[in-house]
Amino acid sequence: MSVKQRATSEIVADVNAYRAWLLALEPENFVGLTCTPCCYPVSTWLREVCGGTFQVQAQFVQCGYPSYACVPAPSWVKQYNYTLDAQFGFVAVEVYALTALEVLDDLAL
Repeated sequence: MSVKQRATSEIVADVNAYRAWLLALEPENFVGLTCTPCCYPVSTWLREVCGGTFQVQAQFVQCGYPSYACVPAPSWVKQYNYTLDAQFGFVAVEVYALTALEVLDDLAL
């Protein structure tokens, strides 16, 4: 595993760091889109924390484009993205910090 992969894997595994990022934002801040791997709220968070481009898929997180490094997606990311997508009918919808936090807090993590 490369240094970039290891760093990405460690960061994305930390659900508490993601939650802290959401809490630091204003509730009405735009944080991403549902059903859009490069714009999921988790992708936005990774982009702000790590820099670069991220795509969050059900099975993996890709950092860089087109394919710099891939790491397995942690279970919380899979559950979170699926829940966001389902809440909005599996279509691309804007997500704001408050909604992203509420969905995260409703998960049994």
